[in-house]
Amino acid sequence: MEKIKPIRTKADYKAAMKRIDEIILSNPKKGSEIYEELDHLGTAVADYEDIRYLIE
Repeated sequence: MEKIKPIRTKADYKAAMKRIDEIILSNPKKGSEIYEELDHLGTAVADYEDIRYLIE
């Protein structure tokens, strides 16, 4: 599993989205280390989107 960094910039966001795409294409098994990485990245991306892309 790669180290998960906070997403603070648009570049961080793009890198996280690219990594998510890579992981999804590998079809990880639930409970595997890479699946856990996907889960953590998804949470970080969602948090970033909640802050940067407010829906009113």
